[in-house]
Amino acid sequence: MRPTIYKNTGILAVLAIFLLSACANIQKVVDKGDYDLAIKMATKKLRGKTKKKVKYVIALEEAFQKANKNDMARIDYLKRRNDANAWEKIFNTANGIAYRQNLISPLLPVIDEEGYKANFTFVKTDIILNHSAEMASELLYQEGRAHLALAQRGNKNSARQAYNVFAKIKKFDRNYKDVITLTAKAHELGIVHIAYRVANRSNGFLPANVNRHLTNINTNSLNTFWEQYHIGAVNFEPDYEMVLNVDNIDLGPEIVNEKEFQEKKKISTGFKAVKDKGGNPKVDTTGKKIMVETFAWVTADVLRTSQRREGCIHARMVVRNLKTNAIVSHRKFVGKTVFENCFVEFWGDKRALSPATV
Repeated sequence: MRPTIYKNTGILAVLAIFLLSACANIQKVVDKGDYDLAIKMATKKLRGKTKKKVKYVIALEEAFQKANKNDMARIDYLKRRNDANAWEKIFNTANGIAYRQNLISPLLPVIDEEGYKANFTFVKTDIILNHSAEMASELLYQEGRAHLALAQRGNKNSARQAYNVFAKIKKFDRNYKDVITLTAKAHELGIVHIAYRVANRSNGFLPANVNRHLTNINTNSLNTFWEQYHIGAVNFEPDYEMVLNVDNIDLGPEIVNEKEFQEKKKISTGFKAVKDKGGNPKVDTTGKKIMVETFAWVTADVLRTSQRREGCIHARMVVRNLKTNAIVSHRKFVGKTVFENCFVEFWGDKRALSPATV
Protein backbone atom coordinates (compact mmCIF):
# COMPACT_ATOMS: atom_id res chain seq x y z
CA MET A 1 0.00 0.00 0.00
CA ARG A 2 1.50 3.32 -1.06
CA PRO A 3 1.64 6.07 1.57
CA THR A 4 -0.73 8.96 1.07
CA ILE A 5 1.06 12.21 0.32
CA TYR A 6 -0.86 15.37 1.10
CA LYS A 7 0.06 18.29 -1.08
CA ASN A 8 -0.95 21.65 0.27
CA THR A 9 0.91 24.46 -1.42
CA GLY A 10 -0.90 27.01 0.74
CA ILE A 11 0.60 25.64 3.97
CA LEU A 12 4.06 25.41 2.42
CA ALA A 13 3.82 29.01 1.23
CA VAL A 14 2.80 30.26 4.69
CA LEU A 15 5.64 28.29 6.29
CA ALA A 16 8.13 29.75 3.84
CA ILE A 17 6.91 33.28 4.52
CA PHE A 18 7.16 32.65 8.31
CA LEU A 19 10.76 31.43 8.03
CA LEU A 20 11.74 34.36 5.83
CA SER A 21 10.06 36.84 8.17
CA ALA A 22 11.87 35.31 11.18
CA CYS A 23 15.14 36.06 9.44
CA ALA A 24 14.09 39.55 8.53
CA ASN A 25 12.50 40.42 11.88
CA ILE A 26 15.78 41.29 13.60
CA GLN A 27 16.75 43.77 10.88
CA LYS A 28 13.30 45.37 11.13
CA VAL A 29 13.81 45.80 14.88
CA VAL A 30 17.17 47.44 14.16
CA ASP A 31 15.59 49.76 11.60
CA LYS A 32 12.97 50.79 14.17
CA GLY A 33 15.73 51.77 16.58
CA ASP A 34 15.05 49.14 19.24
CA TYR A 35 18.69 48.15 19.36
CA ASP A 36 18.78 46.27 22.65
CA LEU A 37 15.86 44.06 21.62
CA ALA A 38 17.61 43.35 18.32
CA ILE A 39 20.81 42.44 20.23
CA LYS A 40 18.90 40.02 22.45
CA MET A 41 17.23 38.40 19.44
CA ALA A 42 20.47 38.14 17.48
CA THR A 43 22.56 36.72 20.34
CA LYS A 44 19.86 34.12 20.94
CA LYS A 45 20.01 33.10 17.25
CA LEU A 46 23.82 32.98 17.20
CA ARG A 47 24.46 31.36 20.56
CA GLY A 48 25.94 27.84 20.16
CA LYS A 49 25.94 27.99 16.34
CA THR A 50 29.10 27.04 14.46
CA LYS A 51 27.70 28.46 11.22
CA LYS A 52 26.43 31.90 11.99
CA LYS A 53 23.93 33.44 9.59
CA VAL A 54 25.16 36.53 7.80
CA LYS A 55 21.97 38.50 8.49
CA TYR A 56 22.15 37.87 12.23
CA VAL A 57 25.81 38.87 12.45
CA ILE A 58 25.26 42.07 10.45
CA ALA A 59 22.17 42.97 12.48
CA LEU A 60 24.03 42.35 15.76
CA GLU A 61 26.99 44.45 14.72
CA GLU A 62 24.81 47.33 13.51
CA ALA A 63 22.55 47.28 16.58
CA PHE A 64 25.52 47.18 18.96
CA GLN A 65 27.38 50.04 17.30
CA LYS A 66 24.32 52.28 17.13
CA ALA A 67 23.22 51.49 20.69
CA ASN A 68 26.62 52.26 22.17
CA LYS A 69 26.99 55.40 20.02
CA ASN A 70 23.62 56.72 21.25
CA ASP A 71 24.36 55.89 24.88
CA MET A 72 27.80 57.53 24.81
CA ALA A 73 26.29 60.66 23.23
CA ARG A 74 23.67 60.69 25.99
CA ILE A 75 26.41 60.34 28.63
CA ASP A 76 28.36 63.29 27.14
CA TYR A 77 25.20 65.43 27.21
CA LEU A 78 24.37 64.48 30.81
CA LYS A 79 27.90 65.27 31.97
CA ARG A 80 27.41 68.87 30.94
CA ARG A 81 24.36 69.15 33.19
CA ASN A 82 26.44 68.06 36.20
CA ASP A 83 23.63 67.49 38.71
CA ALA A 84 22.80 64.50 40.87
CA ASN A 85 19.95 63.35 38.62
CA ALA A 86 22.18 63.51 35.55
CA TRP A 87 24.95 61.48 37.17
CA GLU A 88 22.41 58.90 38.32
CA LYS A 89 21.19 58.60 34.72
CA ILE A 90 24.81 58.25 33.54
CA PHE A 91 25.27 55.43 36.07
CA ASN A 92 22.14 53.67 34.79
CA THR A 93 23.15 54.15 31.16
CA ALA A 94 26.62 52.71 31.82
CA ASN A 95 24.99 49.71 33.47
CA GLY A 96 22.92 49.23 30.33
CA ILE A 97 26.06 49.32 28.18
CA ALA A 98 27.74 46.78 30.47
CA TYR A 99 24.74 44.46 30.25
CA ARG A 100 24.72 44.75 26.45
CA GLN A 101 28.45 43.98 26.22
CA ASN A 102 28.06 41.00 28.55
CA LEU A 103 25.51 39.51 26.15
CA ILE A 104 27.97 39.66 23.26
CA SER A 105 31.22 38.90 25.08
CA PRO A 106 30.72 35.07 25.23
CA LEU A 107 30.20 34.99 21.44
CA LEU A 108 33.46 36.71 20.51
CA PRO A 109 34.90 36.54 17.96
CA VAL A 110 31.66 36.72 15.92
CA ILE A 111 32.41 35.36 12.42
CA ASP A 112 29.60 34.64 9.98
CA GLU A 113 29.36 31.61 7.69
CA GLU A 114 31.06 33.55 4.86
CA GLY A 115 34.08 34.44 7.00
CA TYR A 116 33.22 38.04 7.88
CA LYS A 117 34.37 39.05 11.37
CA ALA A 118 32.07 41.56 13.06
CA ASN A 119 33.64 44.55 14.77
CA PHE A 120 32.66 45.29 18.39
CA THR A 121 34.40 48.12 20.22
CA PHE A 122 33.68 47.75 23.94
CA VAL A 123 33.36 50.67 26.32
CA LYS A 124 35.25 50.57 29.64
CA THR A 125 32.09 50.89 31.73
CA ASP A 126 33.80 50.35 35.09
CA ILE A 127 35.47 53.77 34.83
CA ILE A 128 32.16 55.46 34.00
CA LEU A 129 30.32 53.57 36.73
CA ASN A 130 32.83 54.44 39.44
CA HIS A 131 33.03 58.11 38.45
CA SER A 132 29.27 58.60 38.07
CA ALA A 133 28.61 56.81 41.37
CA GLU A 134 31.08 59.10 43.18
CA MET A 135 29.65 62.25 41.58
CA ALA A 136 26.03 61.27 42.20
CA SER A 137 26.77 60.29 45.80
CA GLU A 138 28.50 63.56 46.63
CA LEU A 139 25.85 65.76 45.02
CA LEU A 140 23.05 63.78 46.67
CA TYR A 141 24.90 63.96 49.98
CA GLN A 142 25.04 67.77 49.79
CA GLU A 143 21.37 67.94 48.78
CA GLY A 144 20.40 65.64 51.66
CA ARG A 145 22.31 67.74 54.18
CA ALA A 146 20.53 70.87 52.96
CA HIS A 147 17.15 69.21 53.51
CA LEU A 148 18.32 67.94 56.90
CA ALA A 149 19.25 71.46 58.01
CA LEU A 150 15.65 72.54 57.41
CA ALA A 151 14.40 69.40 59.13
CA GLN A 152 16.31 70.30 62.28
CA ARG A 153 14.25 73.49 62.43
CA GLY A 154 11.07 71.44 62.58
CA ASN A 155 10.23 70.90 58.90
CA LYS A 156 8.88 67.34 58.68
CA ASN A 157 8.64 67.39 54.86
CA SER A 158 12.30 68.37 54.57
CA ALA A 159 13.20 65.49 56.89
CA ARG A 160 11.40 63.04 54.62
CA GLN A 161 13.02 64.54 51.54
CA ALA A 162 16.41 64.18 53.23
CA TYR A 163 15.63 60.55 54.02
CA ASN A 164 14.70 59.80 50.40
CA VAL A 165 17.82 61.54 49.07
CA PHE A 166 20.13 59.66 51.45
CA ALA A 167 18.37 56.41 50.51
CA LYS A 168 19.37 57.01 46.87
CA ILE A 169 23.05 57.12 47.83
CA LYS A 170 22.83 53.53 49.08
CA LYS A 171 22.32 52.48 45.45
CA PHE A 172 25.89 53.60 44.76
CA ASP A 173 27.62 53.10 48.11
CA ARG A 174 25.84 51.92 51.28
CA ASN A 175 28.69 53.13 53.48
CA TYR A 176 29.25 56.52 51.86
CA LYS A 177 30.60 58.91 54.52
CA ASP A 178 28.12 59.13 57.44
CA VAL A 179 25.02 58.55 55.30
CA ILE A 180 23.74 55.72 57.53
CA THR A 181 23.73 58.02 60.57
CA LEU A 182 22.16 60.88 58.62
CA THR A 183 19.46 58.60 57.19
CA ALA A 184 18.48 57.51 60.70
CA LYS A 185 18.47 61.14 61.85
CA ALA A 186 16.25 62.17 58.94
CA HIS A 187 13.83 59.38 59.74
CA GLU A 188 13.70 60.40 63.39
CA LEU A 189 13.01 64.05 62.50
CA GLY A 190 10.41 63.11 59.91
CA ILE A 191 8.19 61.05 62.22
CA VAL A 192 4.88 62.63 63.18
CA HIS A 193 4.03 61.91 66.83
CA ILE A 194 0.34 61.70 67.72
CA ALA A 195 -0.83 61.65 71.35
CA TYR A 196 -4.16 59.95 72.11
CA ARG A 197 -6.33 60.43 75.19
CA VAL A 198 -9.94 60.18 76.36
CA ALA A 199 -11.77 63.20 77.82
CA ASN A 200 -15.06 62.82 79.69
CA ARG A 201 -17.15 65.84 78.66
CA SER A 202 -20.41 64.36 79.94
CA ASN A 203 -21.96 65.23 83.27
CA GLY A 204 -21.84 61.59 84.33
CA PHE A 205 -19.21 59.34 85.77
CA LEU A 206 -17.12 57.36 83.30
CA PRO A 207 -16.49 53.92 84.82
CA ALA A 208 -12.90 52.77 84.99
CA ASN A 209 -13.53 49.68 82.84
CA VAL A 210 -15.07 51.83 80.07
CA ASN A 211 -12.17 54.29 80.18
CA ARG A 212 -9.78 51.33 80.08
CA HIS A 213 -11.61 49.91 77.06
CA LEU A 214 -11.48 53.25 75.19
CA THR A 215 -7.75 53.64 75.83
CA ASN A 216 -6.85 50.01 75.23
CA ILE A 217 -5.54 50.59 71.72
CA ASN A 218 -2.79 48.58 70.07
CA THR A 219 -0.57 51.37 68.81
CA ASN A 220 1.56 48.91 66.82
CA SER A 221 -1.38 48.36 64.49
CA LEU A 222 -1.65 52.13 63.94
CA ASN A 223 2.02 53.05 63.67
CA THR A 224 3.53 53.52 60.24
CA PHE A 225 7.03 54.33 59.05
CA TRP A 226 6.30 58.05 59.38
CA GLU A 227 3.64 58.07 62.13
CA GLN A 228 3.79 56.99 65.77
CA TYR A 229 0.88 56.99 68.21
CA HIS A 230 1.24 57.42 71.97
CA ILE A 231 -1.27 56.77 74.75
CA GLY A 232 -0.96 58.66 77.99
CA ALA A 233 1.66 61.19 79.03
CA VAL A 234 4.84 61.60 76.95
CA ASN A 235 8.08 63.37 77.86
CA PHE A 236 8.15 65.44 74.66
CA GLU A 237 5.80 67.72 72.77
CA PRO A 238 3.82 65.69 70.20
CA ASP A 239 2.89 67.08 66.79
CA TYR A 240 -0.79 66.19 66.96
CA GLU A 241 -3.29 65.43 69.70
CA MET A 242 -6.12 63.00 69.08
CA VAL A 243 -8.83 63.33 71.75
CA LEU A 244 -11.89 61.13 72.10
CA ASN A 245 -14.41 63.45 73.78
CA VAL A 246 -17.18 61.49 75.52
CA ASP A 247 -20.13 63.92 75.35
CA ASN A 248 -22.96 61.80 76.70
CA ILE A 249 -23.66 58.35 78.14
CA ASP A 250 -27.21 56.96 77.94
CA LEU A 251 -27.60 54.19 80.51
CA GLY A 252 -30.16 51.39 80.54
CA PRO A 253 -31.61 49.69 83.65
CA GLU A 254 -29.20 48.09 86.08
CA ILE A 255 -29.29 44.30 86.42
CA VAL A 256 -28.07 42.92 89.75
CA ASN A 257 -27.32 39.25 90.39
CA GLU A 258 -26.38 37.82 93.79
CA LYS A 259 -24.94 34.39 94.48
CA GLU A 260 -24.36 32.84 97.89
CA PHE A 261 -21.97 29.93 98.37
CA GLN A 262 -19.53 28.47 100.84
CA GLU A 263 -15.86 27.82 100.34
CA LYS A 264 -13.80 25.38 102.35
CA LYS A 265 -10.07 24.71 102.41
CA LYS A 266 -7.71 22.42 104.23
CA ILE A 267 -4.85 24.46 105.68
CA SER A 268 -1.68 23.72 107.60
CA THR A 269 -1.82 24.60 111.30
CA GLY A 270 1.73 23.70 112.22
CA PHE A 271 3.68 20.63 113.36
CA LYS A 272 3.43 18.20 116.30
CA ALA A 273 5.62 15.45 117.71
CA VAL A 274 4.78 11.82 117.00
CA LYS A 275 4.22 9.88 120.26
CA ASP A 276 4.38 6.20 121.10
CA LYS A 277 1.70 4.22 122.97
CA GLY A 278 3.07 5.43 126.26
CA GLY A 279 2.65 9.09 125.23
CA ASN A 280 6.36 9.72 124.85
CA PRO A 281 7.74 11.58 121.78
CA LYS A 282 9.35 9.33 119.16
CA VAL A 283 12.87 10.09 118.02
CA ASP A 284 14.84 9.15 114.91
CA THR A 285 18.26 7.53 114.78
CA THR A 286 19.95 10.86 115.47
CA GLY A 287 17.87 11.46 118.58
CA LYS A 288 15.71 14.21 117.06
CA LYS A 289 11.97 14.24 117.64
CA ILE A 290 9.86 13.01 114.72
CA MET A 291 7.46 15.81 113.71
CA VAL A 292 4.41 15.68 111.44
CA GLU A 293 2.44 18.53 109.85
CA THR A 294 -1.05 19.17 111.18
CA PHE A 295 -4.06 20.34 109.17
CA ALA A 296 -7.49 21.80 109.80
CA TRP A 297 -10.53 22.70 107.72
CA VAL A 298 -11.61 26.37 107.52
CA THR A 299 -14.78 27.74 105.93
CA ALA A 300 -16.21 31.05 104.77
CA ASP A 301 -19.70 32.04 103.59
CA VAL A 302 -19.52 34.20 100.45
CA LEU A 303 -21.96 36.58 98.77
CA ARG A 304 -20.93 37.57 95.23
CA THR A 305 -22.81 40.53 93.73
CA SER A 306 -22.53 41.37 90.01
CA GLN A 307 -23.90 44.53 88.44
CA ARG A 308 -24.48 45.00 84.73
CA ARG A 309 -25.79 47.95 82.77
CA GLU A 310 -25.81 48.57 79.02
CA GLY A 311 -25.17 52.04 77.73
CA CYS A 312 -24.79 54.13 74.58
CA ILE A 313 -21.81 56.46 74.29
CA HIS A 314 -21.89 59.61 72.14
CA ALA A 315 -18.39 60.88 71.40
CA ARG A 316 -16.31 63.07 69.09
CA MET A 317 -12.83 62.33 67.79
CA VAL A 318 -10.95 65.61 67.43
CA VAL A 319 -7.46 65.75 65.91
CA ARG A 320 -5.56 68.98 66.49
CA ASN A 321 -2.25 70.21 65.11
CA LEU A 322 -0.44 71.29 68.25
CA LYS A 323 2.03 73.44 66.28
CA THR A 324 -0.71 75.60 64.74
CA ASN A 325 -3.58 74.75 67.11
CA ALA A 326 -5.72 74.05 64.06
CA ILE A 327 -8.31 71.25 64.07
CA VAL A 328 -7.50 68.94 61.16
CA SER A 329 -10.20 66.33 61.75
CA HIS A 330 -13.51 66.17 63.60
CA ARG A 331 -15.73 63.07 63.57
CA LYS A 332 -18.70 61.97 65.64
CA PHE A 333 -19.13 58.44 66.99
CA VAL A 334 -21.95 56.52 68.63
CA GLY A 335 -21.17 53.18 70.25
CA LYS A 336 -22.66 50.68 72.63
CA THR A 337 -20.89 49.57 75.77
CA VAL A 338 -21.51 47.44 78.84
CA PHE A 339 -20.77 48.65 82.35
CA GLU A 340 -19.97 45.74 84.66
CA ASN A 341 -18.96 45.57 88.29
CA CYS A 342 -18.51 42.66 90.66
CA PHE A 343 -17.69 42.50 94.38
CA VAL A 344 -17.77 39.88 97.13
CA GLU A 345 -18.56 39.88 100.83
CA PHE A 346 -17.67 37.02 103.18
CA TRP A 347 -18.19 35.86 106.73
CA GLY A 348 -15.78 33.41 108.30
CA ASP A 349 -12.11 32.59 107.76
CA LYS A 350 -10.54 34.53 104.91
CA ARG A 351 -8.02 31.75 104.40
CA ALA A 352 -10.81 29.60 102.98
CA LEU A 353 -11.32 31.90 99.98
CA SER A 354 -9.98 30.76 96.63
CA PRO A 355 -7.86 33.10 94.43
CA ALA A 356 -10.77 33.37 91.99
CA THR A 357 -13.06 34.66 94.70
CA VAL A 358 -10.58 37.15 96.12
